[in-house]
Amino acid sequence: NIQYFIARTINSELYLRSKEIFDDEILQKKTATLIGLGALGSEVAKSLSKNGIGHFNLFDLDTFEIGNSIRHAADLFFIGETKVNVVKQLILRSNPNITVNAYRTDVLNDDGLLERSLKESDICICLTAEESVDYLINDHYVKKYKIPFIFARSSAGAFSGAVQIVNQESACLRCLSLYGLDILPEPKDKIKFEE
Repeated sequence: NIQYFIARTINSELYLRSKEIFDDEILQKKTATLIGLGALGSEVAKSLSKNGIGHFNLFDLDTFEIGNSIRHAADLFFIGETKVNVVKQLILRSNPNITVNAYRTDVLNDDGLLERSLKESDICICLTAEESVDYLINDHYVKKYKIPFIFARSSAGAFSGAVQIVNQESACLRCLSLYGLDILPEPKDKIKFEE
């Protein structure tokens, strides 16, 4: 087996090719809180880490199972581990200098971890597709913190999806629900899975 050693400082070269697209030094100081680390959450976390976000707070209660490996950013190697630890490992593989707080907890029965995380966050991304979680975040935290909250989900089979961005100045999820804009859109035509 050949072993390779990196003899340079990772941070000086890691984001070298994206310097003209965004300022990685600014992003390294930013903190993202992600709630829900399934198919969407794992890919979002991985992408944010590759683009330079320096600090993460991860929330998920689930364990990574065989069926998760088809759409998740992780593979069968991680079966049986908690999703927060799986995604933490994916993030640290992108950049070992990133700070990752992994919380295996139910945010519906939180003991203050989420609130402490949101106090230091620059963005909160909720990817659970659970209305109870979305509305808890909407009702208790959106008006309290001056950060954007992104709620996103996809339907079974990923035929449709929805993304809502909410902050203190925008309509909240409850306001969007008055117009039916808090639910997943239905495809125009009946789609059969075998198609």
